[in-house]
Amino acid sequence: MKFLRSPAFQIALASLSFLPLQACVTDDQQAAQETIIAKSEAEDMSLPPEATADLQSENVTNSVIKDKIPALTPDDIEADNDPMKIGFETARWDLSETARERILAVAEKLKNDPEETLKIDGHCDERGSDSYNQELSNKRAGAVQKELIRLGISKKRLKAEGYGRSRLLVKGHSEKVYSHNRRVEMIFANK
Repeated sequence: MKFLRSPAFQIALASLSFLPLQACVTDDQQAAQETIIAKSEAEDMSLPPEATADLQSENVTNSVIKDKIPALTPDDIEADNDPMKIGFETARWDLSETARERILAVAEKLKNDPEETLKIDGHCDERGSDSYNQELSNKRAGAVQKELIRLGISKKRLKAEGYGRSRLLVKGHSEKVYSHNRRVEMIFANK
């Protein structure tokens, strides 16, 4: 029966959650599957051993696991993306140091090509109302636009627009997924 506790078996068991039999699963079974998935997500995030020690107990809940997962910062988010994307913390539109460095690089490219224009697309994760996310994505795009203007780029060359949660980059319901959707994308638009 030891194989029932092996990580490979647990992950395989969790992957069966999409089957139509899911409707027959009890609350206890559902909680066990969610715990397995959360454990897998925690392992994917390469947490230090001390952060996952509690995961070894059999009665771990998702809230315990979420408490152990460190919050992602904008710099963590940006490290996974290309230099034309800027990440944001939840419900924030302020620019990190990495974001400012990326914007500076884009400003230099714009200064070197006076005909080039730039689209600045703001995005949010799926949490919150449509109106809230629309306003927040507008503020994110506006923050990037404001920084480019401060760096000497004419507002006429910039088009900032928020898309709320209408253009999710990644589907899912984890903090890692949410962090990838909280972004601004800068797109050279003239060529």
